[in-house]
Amino acid sequence: MKQKNYTKFFIIMTLLTTSLITSIRVFYMLEHGVSEGQVATLKGIFSIVVTLTELPTGIIADKFSKKISLAIGAVLFALHAGIYVLMPNYAGFILTQVILAFSSSFISGADAGYLHDYINAQTEDQYVDIAGKIQYWGSYISAGFFLFSGVLYSINHTYNFGFTAFLGCVVFAVICTMPDIKAEAETKAGKKHLVQEYLRDTFGVLQYTFSNAVVVRITLLSAVVTSLLIFNFEYYQILLDKFDFPEKYIGILYASFMLLGGIGAKSSKKLINKMRLETIFSLFIIGISISYLCFAFAKNLWIIFFAIGIQQICFGSWGLIAQNIILENIPSEDVKSTMLSMNSLVSSLFKGIIVIVLGVLLSQTSYKTAYVVMFFIMCITLVIKQSRITSKFR
Repeated sequence: MKQKNYTKFFIIMTLLTTSLITSIRVFYMLEHGVSEGQVATLKGIFSIVVTLTELPTGIIADKFSKKISLAIGAVLFALHAGIYVLMPNYAGFILTQVILAFSSSFISGADAGYLHDYINAQTEDQYVDIAGKIQYWGSYISAGFFLFSGVLYSINHTYNFGFTAFLGCVVFAVICTMPDIKAEAETKAGKKHLVQEYLRDTFGVLQYTFSNAVVVRITLLSAVVTSLLIFNFEYYQILLDKFDFPEKYIGILYASFMLLGGIGAKSSKKLINKMRLETIFSLFIIGISISYLCFAFAKNLWIIFFAIGIQQICFGSWGLIAQNIILENIPSEDVKSTMLSMNSLVSSLFKGIIVIVLGVLLSQTSYKTAYVVMFFIMCITLVIKQSRITSKFR
């Protein structure tokens, strides 16, 4: 039964991604008259909506059910993919980003929190070990999707979105078969005074997050770093276009990202067992900083590929380690999803600001200027990160 449920978690965490869309989304938008500046605006809209919805959806997951939260996220995920086909224009793309943001918020925190609940309640396994394996093997599936995405897009430019909508429906069906980790009586206990508990829990999580030294440091540090990395993921397409990278190979390239990210995830447990956390994060920041210089001053695609490799390995490992730190420092089990949502909220807030600012730099100056700015942001982050990051699992 344990292995069967781990397989279900694997399906949920692997299929509720935009793997079939990500590598071609910017090309699709540009094809339908969207400018580079508008692409940045769309990403900014997504981040702002996520910022506004992260905490409410996190508390919904904690108060009602993480399983229900995941189910809602799966339905919205399928819906957003379909709208790309139904409304292939700027207004439609705005709607897709809003719906995807709601979907991401319902999923964010609920997936990791649900897995963490299951492991603690029914197994003796270690969360970072299981989550790392799921992310590692899931990277191969995502890599396959990226390879498949190029084939689909070459046949018909709408197939990627239709197939993604189908995957969302498949995940919804899988979620419906998942076990209820907590007793129903527990989830109904707070419904009578839902508004009061909502406000109390929100304030409590906010207060705890910004008063706990470990949580506030890792949240803010992770927010800056992941915001810059996520910004790059689709803007690679604009950078590669400047080096005349053949579009027919874009699926292969993005597939390699998944494999590199999986390697990073798989190495997370070894890193935290062998190195101090402040050392790990310092090495990550230095590596990512170097990658931005490579992007800014590269003379050929090989240097670009080298820099992308650094970023994807760091990204695959960073998120899992940061997530584990937060899970090990939650004030109580009944605000687990809310705490993870708070971390995602701060990241989304930074991402929204960074994406808009860098989008303006890209449209008004040059991509070199944007990457130099990102390099200095990472350097400043490294300088500010003076105090040691410790955690209960060290």
